[in-house]
Amino acid sequence: MQRRTDGFVARAVGSRALVFGAALVVGNGLALRGAAAQSAAPLRLTLADMVRRGVDSSLQVGEVSTRVRRANAQLLQARASGRPQVTTTALWQWNVQNQFQSLLPSSATTGTSARVPSAADPLLRILGADYQLGVGAAVSQRLFDGGRQRAMVQAAAATATATLQAEASTRAATMLSLVDAYASARLADLLQEYADSAVAHAERVVQQTDTLWRTGVLAEYEHLRARLVREDVAAERERARTSRELAQLRVRLLLGLASTASLELIDSLEVVPTFLAPLAARPVSRALDQARWEVSAAESQSQAVRAQRWPSLAIQSSYQRFTYPTRPFPRAADAFLPQFTVGFGVTHGGWTGGRWAADRALAHANVDAARVRLQCVEQQLTLRTREAELQEATSSAAYRAGATQVAMAQRTLTIAEVRLREGMATAVEVSDVRRQLYQALAARSRAARDVLLARARLALLPDLPVVPSSDSPCVMSSR
Repeated sequence: MQRRTDGFVARAVGSRALVFGAALVVGNGLALRGAAAQSAAPLRLTLADMVRRGVDSSLQVGEVSTRVRRANAQLLQARASGRPQVTTTALWQWNVQNQFQSLLPSSATTGTSARVPSAADPLLRILGADYQLGVGAAVSQRLFDGGRQRAMVQAAAATATATLQAEASTRAATMLSLVDAYASARLADLLQEYADSAVAHAERVVQQTDTLWRTGVLAEYEHLRARLVREDVAAERERARTSRELAQLRVRLLLGLASTASLELIDSLEVVPTFLAPLAARPVSRALDQARWEVSAAESQSQAVRAQRWPSLAIQSSYQRFTYPTRPFPRAADAFLPQFTVGFGVTHGGWTGGRWAADRALAHANVDAARVRLQCVEQQLTLRTREAELQEATSSAAYRAGATQVAMAQRTLTIAEVRLREGMATAVEVSDVRRQLYQALAARSRAARDVLLARARLALLPDLPVVPSSDSPCVMSSR
């Protein structure tokens, strides 16, 4: 009886353990599946999110920000060079062999030949000391340099301001590139949807014509036309799929995401970039400001070069205390001897072998180049503004015309479907009309992308850089 009871208990415990283990396995599987589903959830992006995240992770913006910090540090260096300079010194010295020890009187005793400095000869005691300890401080201040230091500070300040303008221009160019990437990716999504719908419809038409051709109701010519249409739309779908993958990859690279990350772009191409509106309120272009500050920096550097012909006058003062102990480290009773000096120094380049004349010619050339670039920027600003306005007007007109074409294609498709039901048209003709509708939708989507980019360019126009080409400095390209 006891054995049967024990067996029943063992089987009950085993069953419960099995049920618990199965529940644990199922629970872990569901948890892993939920985690995988959560990790595979696409990243939903609006245009504003794309621009904000892209600017924060842009390598170009980071590089220009580094240049801004370097320019500010150079400005601090230029300002610090005109202020008093204080240096402190500390010296401990062990004279292993001293040429003056032979001059010291010998006070040798039995068994020793050491020379001990006499108290009556303090100079010999200092010269022949085995150890030396000294501490001190020195102060120097430039009194006159012909205006060179002031010109260097002005040049550094102008360079730092120009670099700030360049950073803002780089941010604007990055924002425009991000808007372009987002609009292109969204357009690729729409073209993929249009292509998938066209392929599905072409496949149904092929199946219908195949059945009618095999039953003898339809001629083989119509069946072949349907198959050709299907092959054409299938090829268009493959091109649209490739374009979509490339556009998605560009977005991932700009955002610094993994190449396998899933994205979902939720803004339509008709969105108005209102977050760019404050940038359009700038009265003066940053490119023009940057060119002007570069001219100012070049002129200040030229003044600093001209100031080199003047001598430099500086005042220097130092205070030191020395002791010469007989042991490695001094004692409290050892005397520290003071030394205090004040002096004036005059330095001049003298004869430099033509270096000063070469520096002056180079500085003048830099000033002329900066002024030429300023004139080029002024000439191109009006042209670039007018070009952006014309692009926006042209793309808006194309978008409105595309809406009319889409409406006409939809109406034509409705009539073709009615004619098909009445037996006055074939399925292939309806497929051709539907394909024209897809093409009109695609053209309208491209026009919407162009309108979005044109409006973004107009909003960012005051901040966009003007870059000279390699062929001619006055032939500019806006980015």
